[in-house]
Amino acid sequence: SPYNSITRVLVLLSAPMLYWFPVVARCYALIPLLLFLLASLYERRQEHPLEYGILLGLLANTHAYMEGMVAILWLFFCHDVIIQPWRRKQLAELKRGLLGSGATIAGVLIAFFQVVPALWQSSEAELKIHQCSEVFQRSQQIIMSFARHYTGLDGRANDLFLAILAAGMILLFRYSRRCGTIFVVAFAWQILFAIFLYEFLPQRSYLILYQWLFCSWIILAERQNAAPDRKREKSTVIAAFTRLLAGFSYPL
Repeated sequence: SPYNSITRVLVLLSAPMLYWFPVVARCYALIPLLLFLLASLYERRQEHPLEYGILLGLLANTHAYMEGMVAILWLFFCHDVIIQPWRRKQLAELKRGLLGSGATIAGVLIAFFQVVPALWQSSEAELKIHQCSEVFQRSQQIIMSFARHYTGLDGRANDLFLAILAAGMILLFRYSRRCGTIFVVAFAWQILFAIFLYEFLPQRSYLILYQWLFCSWIILAERQNAAPDRKREKSTVIAAFTRLLAGFSYPL
């Protein structure tokens, strides 16, 4: 990974990595693994579209909270491995891109058909779907619930955490519009899912940390001809935000 040793240790010793994912919600333990595999393959996704597509399909099967991130990654993936080769009339690359995209669609369909029966049988889900008129009222409540579950704190500490998260979103857009879009769409999907269906729990709130790690990994791993000072500044700022987000997950 492109992170330094201090950042790696803070992430590895964070609450979701040590307790919430491996002990409380063990299926969540697959999410960091798949996100890290996707991040490591991201620069070579056009050379290995099938592998990338399969990993996206597997990510779709981990948790419904991840479907928004899968969707936006798949759209960018289709642009890179289908639309661009089609414009350049590169038929071999186009065929491989279609195969990789199809692998993701197959994974999403498998996840969908597993989840749909549960939705029709869940009285809780049915009740919240009928609260559409209260979306704006519930959104503030859901966001604060997300912050409380993530930090384990109350009051101004949560306001500080949300401010840092918002600044991090702006930072991602500054360095990469694509990564900023991926992060915002992934988080917005989780908020909407919590409003209409299943609310945040600690293990669900911690997913945002790994989505941040995915997006920042891509930015740090980009092959750019930027000046050394610019690269150093980017690495330092992203590392600082990563350490803050990881640090807020530590139980106090």
